[in-house]
Amino acid sequence: MLKELCLDTEAETWFRNIKCGRKAMKVLQIHYDGPDESKRRKEEARAKLKTIYYKHEGTFTFEKFVTNLYDTFQILEKYEEPLYEQEKLRLLFNKCQNAHPEFKQEVVI
Repeated sequence: MLKELCLDTEAETWFRNIKCGRKAMKVLQIHYDGPDESKRRKEEARAKLKTIYYKHEGTFTFEKFVTNLYDTFQILEKYEEPLYEQEKLRLLFNKCQNAHPEFKQEVVI
């Protein structure tokens, strides 16, 4: 079943000569979620935290902004580099560049 799913993909190369499905799955897990891959994902998450901002609904909705932040926090937590809640809130407030008082009040609530 695994061979059929990975037929003619890059993944097929990693377990071509392995007969045991369990071993093949382990090889794929190590390749696609091993130490190097986790390092790359953490670096991408940190880079995203540096570049993501919210200004107004016309360019990037607040819902998408918060969802992107949440996804980034989840990635860092998965790879054992979680942020404290205080740091998450600081990032949320600092990354919101909307000067409307009503907006800031809603975010605080």
